[in-house]
Amino acid sequence: MPHAVRRSPAVFAARSVALAAALATLVVSGCGAEEAESNGPIVNPSKFDLTPTARVELARGVYKNNDPGAPFDPLVSEKESQCIADALLEKFDVEGLIEISVLSNTGVYRAAPMGIPEEQATLWVDSFEGCLDLKAYALGVARAGVREIAPEAGNDQPAWDKARDCLDTAAPQAARGVLQQSVTGKETKDAPTQAFVDCVKVAYPDATL
Repeated sequence: MPHAVRRSPAVFAARSVALAAALATLVVSGCGAEEAESNGPIVNPSKFDLTPTARVELARGVYKNNDPGAPFDPLVSEKESQCIADALLEKFDVEGLIEISVLSNTGVYRAAPMGIPEEQATLWVDSFEGCLDLKAYALGVARAGVREIAPEAGNDQPAWDKARDCLDTAAPQAARGVLQQSVTGKETKDAPTQAFVDCVKVAYPDATL
């Protein structure tokens, strides 16, 4: 699957040729296929409490996974990355994140999840939704992917502004549905997913399910 950003974004991906490139994450999708490198020290290597290490590693990993590189801005700010890290720890705890292969058994960030159960995917996306504008994030991941395969379309700001207007009037679960199915690995061609694709088509007509 083509990568949407330099270090596959945190979480999320769609399974069409166009949207796979556009949403290959996440996220949330590259879908976390590539492990993020840890450049910092282990904060607390104690096997009894890896939470401080995990908190630093999660924030760093989410940020790096969502950084398409210059000249483009990261899809997730440092503040949002820390918020997401805290939310993930609250919803999963360290052992839960190790279980879904997001963290190593020493608390180091590995990658965003892939192929996790629906219940866990819901918690994962909840963690993002509580810290950022989920519609803007999902559309940003799609745009990063489009820039890889069609730079002119990816850089057409007025067109992406129209795509956002479309998403604002689409089914409430449109962005969430695409992001969530990317971490479950289960393609769902439902109405919310189609609504998201239709909005991406406003800026990139070749997007398909």
